[in-house]
Amino acid sequence: MNGWRNNPIVLMKIIPTTYDWLCLACDAGDPFLLEASYRCTDCDFALHKRCAEQPYYGAVLDECPPYLKAVRPQSYDFPSKVKCRNCRDGSGEEEFSAVDDCHDCLMQTNLRHKSLPTVLRNKDAHHDHRLNLVIMPFGYDYKYLCARCEAIGYSVGYKCYECNELPNFHVACALLQWWPSPIKLLAWVPASWPEEASQPTMTEIGDVGPTIMAMKGRSQDWNREVAFNLARFLKYPLIDTRDIHQTLRKSFPSSFSSQTNDDNNITTEESSATLVVASGFASSQLNLKIPVIINGPHPLTPGATWRPLAVSSGARLVIIECHPPEEEVGRQHHYAGRGDDGLSLFHVDAESFDRKKAEDIASKIHLLSRQHDEKYNPTTTKTTNKLAPAAKEKEEEEEGKQNRRKNDHLHQWAEKSPNDDSGCIACSPDDVHFVTKFPINTVRTVESYYYQCADCDFALHKHCAEKPDDTFGVMNRCPPYLKADHPQQGYDFPSKVKCRNCRDDDEDDVEELSVDNCHDCLTKTNLHHKFLPTVLRNYKNVHDHRLNLVIMPFGYNYKYLCGSCDKIGYSVGYKCYECDERPNYHVACALIPLFRTLPRPLNNFITAHMETGPPNPTSYLYSSYSSSTSYAAASSSSTCYVSSFFSHSS
Repeated sequence: MNGWRNNPIVLMKIIPTTYDWLCLACDAGDPFLLEASYRCTDCDFALHKRCAEQPYYGAVLDECPPYLKAVRPQSYDFPSKVKCRNCRDGSGEEEFSAVDDCHDCLMQTNLRHKSLPTVLRNKDAHHDHRLNLVIMPFGYDYKYLCARCEAIGYSVGYKCYECNELPNFHVACALLQWWPSPIKLLAWVPASWPEEASQPTMTEIGDVGPTIMAMKGRSQDWNREVAFNLARFLKYPLIDTRDIHQTLRKSFPSSFSSQTNDDNNITTEESSATLVVASGFASSQLNLKIPVIINGPHPLTPGATWRPLAVSSGARLVIIECHPPEEEVGRQHHYAGRGDDGLSLFHVDAESFDRKKAEDIASKIHLLSRQHDEKYNPTTTKTTNKLAPAAKEKEEEEEGKQNRRKNDHLHQWAEKSPNDDSGCIACSPDDVHFVTKFPINTVRTVESYYYQCADCDFALHKHCAEKPDDTFGVMNRCPPYLKADHPQQGYDFPSKVKCRNCRDDDEDDVEELSVDNCHDCLTKTNLHHKFLPTVLRNYKNVHDHRLNLVIMPFGYNYKYLCGSCDKIGYSVGYKCYECDERPNYHVACALIPLFRTLPRPLNNFITAHMETGPPNPTSYLYSSYSSSTSYAAASSSSTCYVSSFFSHSS
């Protein structure tokens, strides 16, 4: 039948104390006492009324019935096979994995009703300025380089707008000192590009700016081979000091008195002359903003050798450590961040080095060099990179969105002292709404963390600020980004429209009135996160059969005649599909109170009227009874009328 469900849910006002039903939404499994609750008539599913009417209850998402599940806004419903790059294991698998603890995507930030501090001020030891939370849509493919761990981040992070280089930080790196357990920062492993994405071209990743890529390793032969392959794949100029030394020895035999042809055993004078020539060649390329690859004479200490050249030319120095096949430590190609000397360090396997690994290195250095350009050349803009015009417009749009995220009032996440008597604006005694809806309890008064405004007296407990439905009292206070936003689809009716039950037929205007208590329109059913029982079965003796909830759109002009009060109803009501006449009932009539309290006890008076012959309504015989009534046999022509009424005892 239409409207029937396999598991009907019934709203029960009073539950006997002998029942041991437990609420599925409460963490502690509080038993039902004398409290209103929703109870399934066919299974053990049960919910407190206060728990069921919360907009989100994750503990019962997988339980029956399906129509009680919370509906997520469509703006957050990502495809089930899509996950952010931080949650992807790099193997090319797109299967959805556990991302509840991922701090660099929107899963925990939005979908789980968690919130991150919007602004961090002087909370992290490695940065002195304010850090602003930046959240970019996944479709923008927003990337940044973390200034702390030098690993690539995506979509979500913290950014400083006061420094010239505009550094970015991972959420986990920015909140490192607040975490109760240590966070392990893994080395960057270049993940494979998605199959649907095209392979990067050299015009996209090749422009890394003035950069020195110096080889490091114990085997000069493997260093030389990796340097040649890197230059061949990336089309960058290669400066090999071995070739320079051999050319100088042939051109100036008197100055180079070494009698050996072993390039590993050269004198200090020969090494100094070779470095001078190599530095001159490299300086010319770096002045033209062209990166160079150098295979130097001191393969174990390339940082100390080429650091003066990098500083003088404003270039970035990157060390590429080559591991021969016999070294197991270098079998994995990865970026190791900054080494002990403070320089960026790459580990490569010399035997398996190919074009894909060379492009991964160039893509990583491209992000490193962009921040390096802003530091040493403030006049240089991002538009100087050899990117397509569409990519330039995309970068400018992203940068403008980030700048618009600045707020006049900054709210920091601070730890509250037990002696601090500063109150929370959400559970303050001055706020009548929150006193009546959320009375102050011990948990709220001893909250150890809270959000404190740096410029005004605004303060919120962490527990209060992160509740999705507990911020109604602060809607008109700062900051605006803490206000609850209604979904843009389905629930936003025009402000001047109301149902016919809320409208006065004598008035032509349709000014909005108080419709919070209207049971016959969708206002309380949907907009205020409330819901009505879908099926009523022998509920409060209103009807002997099951009553099904019927909700029709306003545009259908649905009308019915209530079987209880004989008045017209609109759009929403209860209907019986088992009776032939299929009666309808108002929601208020179907949910009438079960008990009605009277001030004093009652006496039951029974009136009996017996006549012989045709009924005579003008003739009555009265007889009263205290508690019972006896009936005498009458002839076939006799008619008996019995009526009852209640009266208060004096």
